[in-house]
Amino acid sequence: LKNFLLPGKLAATRESEIMASLKSVPNIPDSVSQDITEPTTATSTEQNIVTKVKSKVEQNTKTKYSTFTAHKYVKKESIYLVRVDAGEGRYVDVKIDYRFGKANFKTATASGIDDPLSL
Repeated sequence: LKNFLLPGKLAATRESEIMASLKSVPNIPDSVSQDITEPTTATSTEQNIVTKVKSKVEQNTKTKYSTFTAHKYVKKESIYLVRVDAGEGRYVDVKIDYRFGKANFKTATASGIDDPLSL
């Protein structure tokens, strides 16, 4: 499936849907959600995730981003959901599954990017 840029009000609706989907993932209570907007609050693991996602977004969009932050993540055991703000209305939600001893990246949602990322 492809995701397309949505104009004005539709884009805002899409963003709220993405946030709602991030919060409504089963078995991940809001109490374990953390805001990692500030780099000082992110662990090296989270920063590594952000770096990998940033690289993929830049590769797919052929755009370099000076600001690129993961500003929301939820963790349930060894599964992370990370929301990355790529700027210019671009958000990428990524699921990272560490259950089998290595990071398995899957893009949950790509908004504002024509092709979903495969990480």
